[in-house]
Amino acid sequence: MNSSFKIILPLFFAICVINAIAQTSGVLIQSPENKKEFCANQTITLVAKIDIPQEELTQQKWIGDNATIDKELGNILILRPKKSGEYSYTFIAKNKAGKQFADSIKIRINEVATPMLTKANSTLKVDIKNKNMLRSINYFYNGKEITEIDFRKAQQKGKYWVVCTSSNGCSTSSNVIIKK
Repeated sequence: MNSSFKIILPLFFAICVINAIAQTSGVLIQSPENKKEFCANQTITLVAKIDIPQEELTQQKWIGDNATIDKELGNILILRPKKSGEYSYTFIAKNKAGKQFADSIKIRINEVATPMLTKANSTLKVDIKNKNMLRSINYFYNGKEITEIDFRKAQQKGKYWVVCTSSNGCSTSSNVIIKK
């Protein structure tokens, strides 16, 4: 075997592999801060980075759990999953030559401790869905943190709210306005 053939053959295969990789790329889905875990009821924006000239695109679409999709804006997908679990989303783009490019992402949604406030007479009642996940609860009145006792009494008009933080770091809030 001659020496130029030994050099050209591996080079030819390397070019073929690079070409094949380039044809399968063209789309890359990115999540905020490249995270893959989020909280239920959190707004999540996925962006499909398209490495195809805009004038070459003939089609682009998202495939995923429709119940979690808030808006689809071309290569941008805005999600608001309400339930915990794993979800997959795929973005597909097609060029004028009919070549299809795609990428998928799998994200995990964590459950949260969710407060629900009700007013009964002159007191506020806090019920918490998924209370077993609760790590901490903070009480607020008109922008200032207050004690649970003062919160429950709700003696003055204004905005009262609670912030629940779950053991997985997810936080949710609920508020009520007292108009005495």
